[in-house]
Amino acid sequence: MFHDHPGTADRKPPSGGDRIFLFVFCLIVFGLFAAEILRDITPGRMATLFFFGFYGLLTVIHEAGHAVVARLVGWRVERVQLGFGPTVGRPTIGGVPVELRAFPIVGLVEVVPDRIDGARWKNALIYAAGPGVELLLAAAVALAIGWDTLLASSDDWGVVVAQSFCLAAALGAGFNLLPFSPRPGQVTDGLGILRSPFVPRVVFEAMMIGPEVQAALARIEDDPPGALAALEALHRRFPDVMLLHAGIARALDALGRREEALLRLRRFVDETDPDDRPQAEAILDAFRAGRPTAS
Repeated sequence: MFHDHPGTADRKPPSGGDRIFLFVFCLIVFGLFAAEILRDITPGRMATLFFFGFYGLLTVIHEAGHAVVARLVGWRVERVQLGFGPTVGRPTIGGVPVELRAFPIVGLVEVVPDRIDGARWKNALIYAAGPGVELLLAAAVALAIGWDTLLASSDDWGVVVAQSFCLAAALGAGFNLLPFSPRPGQVTDGLGILRSPFVPRVVFEAMMIGPEVQAALARIEDDPPGALAALEALHRRFPDVMLLHAGIARALDALGRREEALLRLRRFVDETDPDDRPQAEAILDAFRAGRPTAS
C-alpha cells in the first residue's frame, strides 16, 4: 500500500477508444498466452496463470485489509485505488469511492485520522494490515495442506493451486514489507511501519484536516472571502500545518491583498523550526513565482 499521498496519476475517465484499445490488447495477449497453455494442459503449465490470477485477487484483499483496519481503529477511508494504468471503473463500496485501474497489481488507500491521540500506533497497524492479511491467508493454506506438501513438486491440481496462491501471497507481502519509497510522497508498507513511531504530530494534523483544506481551496476562485474564513478557522486550531499557510496566502491574493500574503508567509518562514524551514521557504518561493509582486 502507498497511502496518504496519491501521487500524480491522471484521474480523467478513459475515453471509449481507450477502453476498446485496452480490451483488444489484453484479449490478444491473454489469448496467445492461453493458446500456448491449452496446447498441453498440465498443472505445472497452469501454475503461472494461477499465480497472476491470485496476485490480482490478493491485491484487492491487501487493500481491503488496510481499509477494514482503518475503519476498525476509527479512521475514515477517503479513497481506494486498485491497480495502475487507465481507469476502468469508479464504484462506491461501503460508502468509499473505489478507483479500478486496468492492471490490478498495486494499490493505494487514502485515510483520514479521527483524532491525533494514538495516531502513530494506529498508522503502523493500518500499514501492517495489508501484508499481514496476505501472510495469514498463506499460513492458513500451508497449515491446511501441510508444509511438506506445499514445498514439494506435484502434478496434483489442488496442490499446484495452493502453491500458486501461497507464492503470490508471500511475494506480494514480501515486496510491500521492503522499506523503500517508490516515488516522492509514497512509501511501502514496510517503510510506513518503521516510520510510524517517529511521524511528527503535525503530519497527522495535516492528514486529519486534509479534506477540509481541499474543500476550502476549491472555493478560492468563486468565493475568496468564504475560503479565507474557512482556512483561518482551521489555522487557529492547527497553526503548524504548512498547507494552511499556503492556502491563506492564495485566498488573500485572490482578494487583492498580495502584500499581506507575502508578509504573512515571510513571518511564517521566520518562525518555522530550522529543520522545517526549507519546506516553508519553498512555499514562499512558489507563491512569489505565481505572480510578480506589484511595485
